[in-house]
Amino acid sequence: MESEPIPERALLLVKPHLLDKEKDICYELSKHGLKILQQKRVRLTEEQAVDFFQDHMQEHWFKDLIAHTISGDALVLHVQRPNVIETLYNVVGPTALDEARKELPESLVAKHGVDQVKNGFYYNRHLIASSREIQFFFPESTLDPFPTSEYTKMFLEDAVYPTLLKGLTALCKEKPQNPTEWLGKWLVENNPSRPIYELP
Repeated sequence: MESEPIPERALLLVKPHLLDKEKDICYELSKHGLKILQQKRVRLTEEQAVDFFQDHMQEHWFKDLIAHTISGDALVLHVQRPNVIETLYNVVGPTALDEARKELPESLVAKHGVDQVKNGFYYNRHLIASSREIQFFFPESTLDPFPTSEYTKMFLEDAVYPTLLKGLTALCKEKPQNPTEWLGKWLVENNPSRPIYELP
């Protein structure tokens, strides 16, 4: 039986001139299986924008990029899907406008981009770097991957159900006045993962 692909997370930034197309963009992402976990509109300061785009500082269009980014509210989307970066590339497109129009003419960049700065979107092609960007905008996010349904089922069958079944059987035999409290204490005392300390 093949294991389920593990969902990955990334950050997508929609630049200010495309905010009026927010619903259409979110619909297009959802249509391709990109789940939006978090989203918000932000107005970046110049300092924040420079910090966020610091990897592009040597580009000749860097100042124009910063000026455009802070010219209005931007939309940031925390998205999730297996192979999330590859999916963003296919749906959003390369962030270089000429490349997007040539290779993926149906992509969002190709459709809505104006030039290299007003290409409409930004996302990082590297998953680890994208994780750092998620923390930049959503510092409260937990980035550990969600367990698959297969893993969850195995965990419950191996680690939870056997002990719980024993506890419920004991509960039926004991018939305590407060069954919920009794079962809770029984599970704590009979937890197979509970550390055992031996006195010297």
